[in-house]
Amino acid sequence: MIARVFLLFACVLMISPALAQEQETGRWEGSATLGLSFVRSNRNTDSFDLLAGARNETRSTRILLGAGYLFSRQSGVTNTETWFVNGDYNFGRQNRVYGYVNGRLRQDRIQNLDLRTILGAGVGYEWIKQTGFNVRLEGGLSWLQEEFSNAGAEAI
Repeated sequence: MIARVFLLFACVLMISPALAQEQETGRWEGSATLGLSFVRSNRNTDSFDLLAGARNETRSTRILLGAGYLFSRQSGVTNTETWFVNGDYNFGRQNRVYGYVNGRLRQDRIQNLDLRTILGAGVGYEWIKQTGFNVRLEGGLSWLQEEFSNAGAEAI
């Protein structure tokens, strides 16, 4: 097993079109998507996708949760098999400045990735917040660890 550990500095500009009018009621909202595809031809292809997300926003906090599983096989050979879960907690949202903590777990069998763990924290600035369009700038530190199953134990 190969294990990699990194400490990262991230400065990210996020531009996101808000699909629905943002509400700050403290009520949980979410969505789920299921995709199935079966193609029969020279190359038989099967795929399955399941994605889910939830959101809760108040005047001072925002919680975002997400999860997904992706699978695809072509001509009897699996070419995608991965899952992930992630979470993001924004707090102290006063006058456009906020703090955040986040985490993500991921496994990818095709890449022999047993587990990727990312934990981070930092400060963000909400540059533009309009109905239908948001721009945020976030900067902070993240801890990344990757464990692979295709070799002996090694830390980098």
